[in-house]
Formats: sequence, C-alpha cells, structure tokens
Amino acid sequence: MRLSGEALLLLYSGATGAVLSSDWVNNAQVHCVRWKEPTPILDTSGNHIPGSGLHYTTMVDMYIGDHMNKMRFEVADMLAGKVNGYLPM
Repeated sequence: MRLSGEALLLLYSGATGAVLSSDWVNNAQVHCVRWKEPTPILDTSGNHIPGSGLHYTTMVDMYIGDHMNKMRFEVADMLAGKVNGYLPM
C-alpha cells in the first residue's frame, strides 16, 4: 500500500537538514527509524529543537512540480501552524 500526503515546507537558508513535524509524520503514517545514538538538532540560535535527533523517516518520494527527489527527513516537534517542516536551501 502506497500512502500519499501533502506537506507545506518552508525553504530555510539556516537549515542543515530536512525536517518534518512529528504531528505530520504521525498523521501521514510515515514510517520512522530510531537513531542508534540520538543527536539533538540545534536551530540557528543554538537551541535544541524539541523532539529532534531521535527519529528519521524512511525514504520519502518528495514531489515539487514535475521534479521528484527521494530523501529522508529528521522528525521534530514543531509548533502547530501552517508549516509542516522545512528544507535547507
């Protein structure tokens, strides 16, 4: 069974990796893997992003228009809002 979902991702110049909201990941039923050695992710101010560094997604097909890219996302707790994650640029 192949699941599909739509996420609104912020292009973020300060990001060091792609991140998806733990709420979005759970709602979309994306499979995750637990890191063997948790490594918290820091924001650009040097603060720990809550819930980060514990899990990452399995490979996800991400489509932007006609372009498709296979990638993994870090999973982190994000404030409820319109953005479901971010991509580095």
